[in-house]
Amino acid sequence: MFALEPSSEDSSSRNVSLAESTQVIQPHNHLEKWSKDHPPDNVTGNPSRTISIRKQLATDALWCLYNYVLSKVEPKNFKTAMDEACWFEAMQEEIHEFDRFQMGISSKTRLCNGNC
Repeated sequence: MFALEPSSEDSSSRNVSLAESTQVIQPHNHLEKWSKDHPPDNVTGNPSRTISIRKQLATDALWCLYNYVLSKVEPKNFKTAMDEACWFEAMQEEIHEFDRFQMGISSKTRLCNGNC
């Protein structure tokens, strides 16, 4: 009718095995959810520098490449541009295009105002 009580030796070994088997490893809270304040140990770069996202970095890299190419292709000053025939012609074409654009605007203005 009555069960025998386990000896103290048996119960202590059983408690140790239960404690070892129920050990649960919980992840760090800062890895689970977003936080504005990161532990200083996790910061890998200069903390005073602004943060750039991938798209900004790609755009910045393209602008650097664009500026590099322009610095190699475009003449450094007006005199060197005038010495090269292709740059002189390109500037003339731009001026003519600008004049045509301005003429188109003034013609449209006259038509809208009813002047001939």
